[in-house]
Amino acid sequence: MNYNKKINKKKIILSFSLIILIFLTLFIVAKLRTTFPGVEGISIDNNAENVGILKDRVVVLDGNTLRGYNEKASEVFSTKIPLEQGKMVTSQDKIYIADSKKLLILDKKGKLSKEIELPMTCKYLDFENNGVIVQGETMQIAFNEEGKTLGSVVSDEGMMSENSISSKGTYTVFSSLNIENNRIYSSLYLIDKKGNQVMKQNLYDEIIEFIKFVSDEKYIVATNNHIYVFKKEAIEGQVNVNNLKAIDVTDNYIFIIDEDDLLIYDFNFKQIDKISLKTEYKKIKATNKNLVLYNDKNFAKYEAGKLNDSTSTREIQDIKTFKNNFYLIFEDGVEKIN
Repeated sequence: MNYNKKINKKKIILSFSLIILIFLTLFIVAKLRTTFPGVEGISIDNNAENVGILKDRVVVLDGNTLRGYNEKASEVFSTKIPLEQGKMVTSQDKIYIADSKKLLILDKKGKLSKEIELPMTCKYLDFENNGVIVQGETMQIAFNEEGKTLGSVVSDEGMMSENSISSKGTYTVFSSLNIENNRIYSSLYLIDKKGNQVMKQNLYDEIIEFIKFVSDEKYIVATNNHIYVFKKEAIEGQVNVNNLKAIDVTDNYIFIIDEDDLLIYDFNFKQIDKISLKTEYKKIKATNKNLVLYNDKNFAKYEAGKLNDSTSTREIQDIKTFKNNFYLIFEDGVEKIN
């Protein structure tokens, strides 16, 4: 009798241990699988700008049809949206679509949660630092991720160009490209969260090609002639460029392709690294952990001071990022770069 009790007790302990082991295994797998692994066999065609990567799916906007796919290429949802020829960006769990009349905010299942009337036609749409920027020809508006207006600016002088939202949404910065007396210049606007214009600065004979906040007050501005580090209204530093081909920044570094070199600077413009490029890369995508250079056939990952070059058998339409991961966008699939 006691012998049977001991056996049963051992069985209970063994079963309980097995349950704990299974639970821990599933937990570890879930922790490791925090990002979408990629998908093949879906139709993207030449619509890479309207592809979004979410935590557990990829979404594709085709005309007025929004579709979501899981990693097995199974369609998890398909919905018609009340917009034609919209532009789309995504966050971790939200989808933003804008056209000439409205900005739509949808959840990851394609369900509409908010609809915002726009006073202009959307020419460009971006999501960064938990905010959305809608850019028209002469007007730009920044919203937080829930759709509350953070700031806006109207240019009576020229065409809107670049933009960024600060890390806490305290400021937005916009730029416009202008011509006066046959002279090109860019205007830089800093707007606070109450919509007040904190600064307007003109950069003569310069075309602003890139703006990005790296904190709540500091932002990087790149032109055809210089790269600037601004802190609110003040220029903290600058460096000359010869032929700027691509740029991206992280919380600590500036990465540029100038002429045929990859250059890495800190925010004091101390040169951290310089690599002569054997391949003509056209774009840069950076996260706080990694850096990728790419063109339509090749990509290179920067690791430990070296570039590891790879050639794609398919045409690369774009590279998207989600958290610290990179995804190659092809006409028939999305591939995660390991």
